[in-house]
Amino acid sequence: MRNCWRAIVVLVIAGVTSLGFPGRTSATPIVILIGNCDVAMAQATIDAGTWYVEIVSGNQSRISPAITGPTTFGMAMTFSPPLAVGTSVVALFLDSSQRPTSNNTFYVCTSNAPLPCSNPDLIDGRLNATCADPVQTAALYCNVDAASLQVDLLRNSKGVFAFSITEQELDRFPTRPKVNTLIKQALGIQLWRLTTGELQFNTPHNDVYIFRHRLGVPVTFFQMCTGAAYWYRPS
Repeated sequence: MRNCWRAIVVLVIAGVTSLGFPGRTSATPIVILIGNCDVAMAQATIDAGTWYVEIVSGNQSRISPAITGPTTFGMAMTFSPPLAVGTSVVALFLDSSQRPTSNNTFYVCTSNAPLPCSNPDLIDGRLNATCADPVQTAALYCNVDAASLQVDLLRNSKGVFAFSITEQELDRFPTRPKVNTLIKQALGIQLWRLTTGELQFNTPHNDVYIFRHRLGVPVTFFQMCTGAAYWYRPS
């Protein structure tokens, strides 16, 4: 997947970026926009209030449903016909009246190369993105505070709430226990703290997700939600 990045422009914007639209209201979202000449995907972390996200290129556009913040929201748009190489794609934030704000980002499509897999998933935010884990039986989500998780059991591709857990609950247990320690469980999904400091999720279908910090320190939910910790399966 890494080679695909060479043909794709990815922009991560924090705060306000203006393309010169005077008189527009402003918000303070964070947006990730990624795409090629066939499809664009945007993920936005949005402040309190009602907002919309629009992806637009030439005469093709798509506006999201109303989004009530604070939250994280993702959407995708497929271009039909595909865009010509060199065409700009813009993601705009719209206020509650669907008026453009000063917040936006863009990329210039350079190819139809496949998009790289992204963890967390850009569309729905799950930590175990479907592109990396297509036959998954559980979905792991970060809450807006980036310090707590929601865990869903997947049945026939539909999520069933299993449990949520906060950093405060996790902190009641040693970060490097002498034996692997069960932290929480429901609907057959278990969360364990390992002796290595890693966090392991087991599902009733024997899927295993182990989260490891890139520096080897004990894993926190904040690290999982911000990308400092990544998941893998034991070999």
